[in-house]
Amino acid sequence: MPLIYAARRERIALCVLLAMTGALLGFQARTLSLTVDEPVHLLSAYLYWNGRDRLEPGDFPPLVKLAGGWAIRNSTLSVAPDLGYPGDTRKEWPEAAGMIARSSHKALADATFRARLPLIVFPLATMFLLWRWGRALFSPATGLTLAALFALEPTALGHGALFKNDHAAAFTYLLFWYTAWSQWNRPWPRFAALLGLAAGLGAVSKLSLLVLIPVAIVLVTFQSRRIRTAIPAAALALAASYAIIVTIYLFDVRQLAESDLAALDRTSAPVAVKTAARVFQFVPVANNMWRGVMTLSVDASLPKYIHVLGTLREGGHWLYFGLAAAVKGAAGILILFVAGLMLMWGFGLRALWCVGPMLLYAVLATLSGFQLGLRLILPCLPFAILVCGIAIHQASLTGLRYLTAACLLLLSAESMSAYPHGIGFFNFLAGGTARGPHYLSDSNLGWGGSLATLSAAIERLNWTDVKLFYFGGDTPYRFLKDGRFQFMAPPWAPELAQGERFRPTPGYYAVSAAFLSGQLFSPRYKDYFEVFRQMAPVERAGSIYLYQVPAPSVRKGS
Repeated sequence: MPLIYAARRERIALCVLLAMTGALLGFQARTLSLTVDEPVHLLSAYLYWNGRDRLEPGDFPPLVKLAGGWAIRNSTLSVAPDLGYPGDTRKEWPEAAGMIARSSHKALADATFRARLPLIVFPLATMFLLWRWGRALFSPATGLTLAALFALEPTALGHGALFKNDHAAAFTYLLFWYTAWSQWNRPWPRFAALLGLAAGLGAVSKLSLLVLIPVAIVLVTFQSRRIRTAIPAAALALAASYAIIVTIYLFDVRQLAESDLAALDRTSAPVAVKTAARVFQFVPVANNMWRGVMTLSVDASLPKYIHVLGTLREGGHWLYFGLAAAVKGAAGILILFVAGLMLMWGFGLRALWCVGPMLLYAVLATLSGFQLGLRLILPCLPFAILVCGIAIHQASLTGLRYLTAACLLLLSAESMSAYPHGIGFFNFLAGGTARGPHYLSDSNLGWGGSLATLSAAIERLNWTDVKLFYFGGDTPYRFLKDGRFQFMAPPWAPELAQGERFRPTPGYYAVSAAFLSGQLFSPRYKDYFEVFRQMAPVERAGSIYLYQVPAPSVRKGS
């Protein structure tokens, strides 16, 4: 009987934790303005549910469209009625910008909230899976603690309500490895089919998770242990992955021509990708998946600049994600993570299931060169939290539970200090959020969701005619009153720049933090906002910094 009551209390505690997290995410879904690429994803999701998802570049995988697009399939967003039919050569980005400009503010607010709300299922599902895996690896209490750690982690919470695929990728990556662990001793047909389905689900959540398909082949081959069962097991896993991919891509498939393969060969895509693509001369490939792979391969061939420790570097840096995790990870989690690494040797294979998937994804992300923010390795976070479980479990056995409680309290304080703008969080060990631009830029600082906070700050300061340099996907006119701001163009092109460095006149300015480093502009304009880099902001409204440029003092007698 006591065991029954304990299990009931555990499930009640989990439900309360999920409900509280859902409420926090729901508030973000309602209040945050659209981030940079959300309009494009909203448009493609709308077209997906209306059978017209054919615009270039088509690189946004369909799982998020499937999960959230149904809520806006009949919305009043101003989408061109002839958009996306066969033969349409228009592009997603300009069409999405036009949709935002033409749609009413009410329609934008309604569609944004309705589309975001279903996506909360992904972080909540990750919490559930962490609880389930954590209680199996360690104990029920540890499982609940792991779910709480993920719920409160600032970066995870900050991205949890956005119409993006970061959390979908984190969940499907965790699901794949949980499936491998939980089904390892099952007969090969069941193991191969389930692992293949999980790999396919990962591939339709994020294109980088296509790597799960060869990983699944390796795992089912190794698990089979015999050649006569390994080959059919691998074939079954491949068939299951292919089936779920083609189904979620709505059976929009074709076979590749020699010209398609030649175009791929001209990019810097890995040799393994180029070799695997030859298969699709004979087996149909999903159209949008192929377009997405081509877009990413072409992008990988172009020069990129990243901002690390105050300097711009061309190309990636092998320590980028390690630095991002060290300065952006919540201190409460970092302490438990380091302790877990130190204690992992006593946990055998349990530790390998925690550490192995995390290292695999981190290494592949580093080699890819796409270093645009900590969010790109969000699939590593659940496994870092499982490593924390090693320390939490060991502390519970040695009577040091208060250490876990102290880390949870520290995490809660850090998380709530950044809420609802956890995207731009930096831990107190790194000097806090105010020091963020000294370390990193891009989506580490914010992605444009702070217009409501900016509006409140301007009203409180009673500023008028604020010159706004905004990086985001929303229209400022939906949040800021007429007369309160003047929209300013950053130096996206020479005709928009006011010289190589902006020289502000006296007045009030609001600048998106992502602009300060110059990373987003051509090298000629990398110091365009240097004057603001040297100034202390009057206030930070989420990811938008507010500055007051005083009039020059006049000396007596001059």
